[in-house]
Amino acid sequence: MHSSRRAFTLIELLVVIAIIAILAAILFPVFAQAKLSAKKAASVSNSKQISLGALMYAGDVDDQFPMVEHGQPYSFVNTWPQLVQPYVKNWQLFKDPTESVSDNVYAANWGLSAPWSQRDIETARGYGSNYGYNYAFLAPGIRVNDVDIYGGGKSQTQIAEVANTVMYVDGTAWGAAGTPPNGCRPTSQGGWHTVDAPAILDANGVNYSTTTLYTYGWFIDNSHGCSWQRYGGAYPRYMGKFNVAWTDGHVTTREPLSLMRGVQYNVSTPQDSRVVDKTVYVWDLE
Repeated sequence: MHSSRRAFTLIELLVVIAIIAILAAILFPVFAQAKLSAKKAASVSNSKQISLGALMYAGDVDDQFPMVEHGQPYSFVNTWPQLVQPYVKNWQLFKDPTESVSDNVYAANWGLSAPWSQRDIETARGYGSNYGYNYAFLAPGIRVNDVDIYGGGKSQTQIAEVANTVMYVDGTAWGAAGTPPNGCRPTSQGGWHTVDAPAILDANGVNYSTTTLYTYGWFIDNSHGCSWQRYGGAYPRYMGKFNVAWTDGHVTTREPLSLMRGVQYNVSTPQDSRVVDKTVYVWDLE
């Protein structure tokens, strides 16, 4: 008896390849989304640990939140991440899981000359944190003779609604490129340790945050193009959202514009936007 073996025809091979390509096109985005969801969960965990570290710090300094920074930039400075880090004991927490930036890049961003000391690296990591602090209201500063001076942080007892007041936002980016309306895609150069509130002026145009260091606001209008300051310096890395830590220590994932409640936006001059309803504004102490 003789047996015959039949090979695949070219058409059959092309059909199999096409099916594989279709399945890959369907599955790869799912895998990417699953990977991003895992990083989002890690970011939420980071935010939670950092917020609890900030509260422990406050417990040791008369209930005051950390100041933004103190000392002489950049060699003898302590940024707020440097103040909080001893309570969490992990510098990796201050880097968003989507970031791949190295300590060398951090140091280069701030113009620190090699070889870098451990102090240099920690200062650079502090400035380059992806978790932007609500400095305008929690730790306002002033500018005197072109020198930025930050005072001590506000007391938690001064905050009317601790569960509805922003402590910091995850996702700040140092440098950006891309196109609106979804914000700017950050480069792999680290972040920035503060984030601007959407507004610091009340309905009458009075600066009620008391800081004189605020200069930008949120450049959310498409006419501004792709500004790294689109959401006060933050970037919604997780499917158009970012994680927000609140002053009571809990963390939620929010759409950027949900943090602009109570604001009358000034399109041409974002830094002149006004808070017209303080009862729903989530950045101030009221």
